[in-house]
Amino acid sequence: MKTIFTTVLICITLCSVAQTGKQPAKSKTPTPIETHKKIYEMAVQNADASVAINSLYYIVAEEGKTSLYRDTLALLYFNMASYVQCELVAAGIVKDFADSIEKGQKLSVLEALALSQSSLGKVKEAIQSFEKLLSKTNEMYHGYRLAEMQYTYQRVGEAMQTVLAAERLQNSMKGKVSIDLGNKQTQAVSLEAALQNLKGYILLKEYPDQKAAAITAFKKALEIQPDFVLAKNNLDYAEGKSPTEQQAPSQTPPPAPPNK
Repeated sequence: MKTIFTTVLICITLCSVAQTGKQPAKSKTPTPIETHKKIYEMAVQNADASVAINSLYYIVAEEGKTSLYRDTLALLYFNMASYVQCELVAAGIVKDFADSIEKGQKLSVLEALALSQSSLGKVKEAIQSFEKLLSKTNEMYHGYRLAEMQYTYQRVGEAMQTVLAAERLQNSMKGKVSIDLGNKQTQAVSLEAALQNLKGYILLKEYPDQKAAAITAFKKALEIQPDFVLAKNNLDYAEGKSPTEQQAPSQTPPPAPPNK
């Protein structure tokens, strides 16, 4: 399945084209909703999110729950890092369109919901959303994020199983994930390397008899990305070369999906 990673600008453009349709004749006075759609398009072109949101609310109020602009509102909030608002809007869509999501539709909204919940510290809810998302996309990125959430929620066994499953999943992304190194420092690393580091950390921390497997995972992460600082630190600790306790692999907020 093609990756569903959220691309707000593209979604906005497609939604606008899909719903605006044929423009009214120039001689006709546009209806209020047509005017708001035009205002919305202009606001998007000029990167004026606040004006775009105002028009989106008007459009959704007129068109109702089935309006595609409702999806766009959720994604726009996510793009603005307004995670509280994004969660509220996206959760409503996911609830109202449960059947569509089961058919593999509106997954960008479900992804925005999962990532927003993660950013807000709603780990239990994020796990539920990522589980549903992963079952539809079979993407390594979603497996990686789910494993992070499961481990954070101390569901260690499930996290380990998710990591092992994610190793076999497709990775459609071309971008990198941002890893928190501590002291307000971050590093962009490949998803495969991040996944191996997470695997090694869980093995080393939770399964004392799997130290050799943890070392292998850290080495594999460094084979993928030799300058991966966190994996190098963890490997040194595992091999007894450093007295410093290994660091947990955490993704820096906001947990936006990587670029394709």
